[in-house]
Amino acid sequence: MTEPNMASPTSQPPDSAQKPSRVRRWEDDFSRNALDDEPFHNHPPVAQYRLGSFQNWRRLIPAGLISGESKLAAMIARDQYPIPSGPDRENYMPESDAGYWMSGLGDCLKVIEAAQVHSIDVESILDFGCASGRVARHFCIQCGIEEVWGTEINARHIRWLSAFMPGNLKPVFSPCLPSLPLADESVDVVSAFSVFTHIDTFETGWLAELRRILRPGGLCYLTVHNEETWSALRDLDSSNRLLKSMLDTGKFSMEML
Repeated sequence: MTEPNMASPTSQPPDSAQKPSRVRRWEDDFSRNALDDEPFHNHPPVAQYRLGSFQNWRRLIPAGLISGESKLAAMIARDQYPIPSGPDRENYMPESDAGYWMSGLGDCLKVIEAAQVHSIDVESILDFGCASGRVARHFCIQCGIEEVWGTEINARHIRWLSAFMPGNLKPVFSPCLPSLPLADESVDVVSAFSVFTHIDTFETGWLAELRRILRPGGLCYLTVHNEETWSALRDLDSSNRLLKSMLDTGKFSMEML
């Protein structure tokens, strides 16, 4: 009987094995950072920062949503929780903890204002794609919403939220497939800030899933950056508030538009 050909340790694999595998997309990663156990390196609690550092970012709060310096000071003092480090907040405004905090507060107040316009009493809310709680922390701390759900595909963010955020924030790991462990018609408001900007598969399924858990008459507050967004930004000059806030992050320039 003829022995089968055995490859030596130095043998090269067949050509087919040398071809690069299909590029992985985020949708392929069902448990991003699931095995991560690296320690966190948090920044101090918000209440320990000086008021002046937050005032420099007042432009991130829509006019009329915070009246007076004393109200902002009270909000800062109320937040006794740490700020995640730059890498643990997706490097969102890594140069300024105050700017990061104010951006989340501004978006939170926009959602609450929209809910008030539609006469919605917000007792439960889902922040879809919440990362490490940029907006969700304010729903908990500033608005006192009894039930705040935060879903996220990055398991490290879920671990951070579970360890450092208040108890009324309920972090839930979200796989890439449209399925959430929330009951039908169980939340008053769903928010998702630029999450659908990054979803290019299962978009319709996720929209249907968010609709499933939203109560009749509830509010779904979604934002997205698309080609129309970039086109509109090209028509603005650097004095525009939105464009200026983007340029201040250091990640954009007028040439990039």
